Amino acid sequence: MDLISELPDDLLLRILSFLHTKTAFDAQLLSTRWLNLWKKLPTLYHDYTFHRSESQFIAFINKTLELLESPVLKNFVLRIVPTKTCGGMLRGYLLAMRQVRELNFISTNPLALEVKKGIYHLQTLVILRIECFSLEDGYANQISLQALKVLQLRCVRYSSDASLSSILSSLPSLEDLLLDRCLSYKSTKTLSIAVPCLQRLTVLRCPDYCESHLMRLNVNAPSLKYLNVEDHWRNVSFSEEKMEELIEADVNVSYIDTKQLLRALIAVKRLSLCVVTSKVMIIQTKQDCC
Repeated sequence: MDLISELPDDLLLRILSFLHTKTAFDAQLLSTRWLNLWKKLPTLYHDYTFHRSESQFIAFINKTLELLESPVLKNFVLRIVPTKTCGGMLRGYLLAMRQVRELNFISTNPLALEVKKGIYHLQTLVILRIECFSLEDGYANQISLQALKVLQLRCVRYSSDASLSSILSSLPSLEDLLLDRCLSYKSTKTLSIAVPCLQRLTVLRCPDYCESHLMRLNVNAPSLKYLNVEDHWRNVSFSEEKMEELIEADVNVSYIDTKQLLRALIAVKRLSLCVVTSKVMIIQTKQDCC
């Protein structure tokens, strides 16, 4: 028997957890020592590119979820190439996952698939990462993510001004929000973030460096402790309520109401500020510019 096979199960499972699930599954062909070891994995990583066809991919996902012995999934990663039939598959297996703690949902085309409502019923979910999907309206009353604390949305396309705010309003425990490369339809001009318990907010590369019609970002997060807003939004608006718990802020935006911005950040302990002002203000303060 090889030296690796002599390692205890806990260590072998640790090694397998870093591999794609298909690779971990195939490892049982090496020896009887590895047989069915993958069933105890706390992490599953399904990648479409490891399979010959979509039907094979779907069948493998269903099989692993049915045979898995781990009572709790610490992390479930799904990377798909969207097709017309992917939507039905997504609803089926996600509804069966009741003990997942972290979900990473990755598509290769934000135009092709919308986030299915089945995700919003995972009551044990603490961390949710969504990349390259379309976020639709009408799910606010169906969301049951009471434990969710971290939400990361990358390359997500918002169907309307209410797409983001309606979901955020249904997340009572959310503490950390990241928006990266926001996309939008022509009808979507504003994103609003109103989360009383939010402690960390990061907004990156939005919207000038990607296809987007977004013009305005509204923020109402009085409990915020960390703020990072980068790239040139046409207008960033903070609520009149001061963020008195703010410890660190890194702001790099095109901003119209500079006084209102500074008033919102008045209690911050560490501040990095880069504001591209209007032409009128540039003329008025030209002698002070470096």
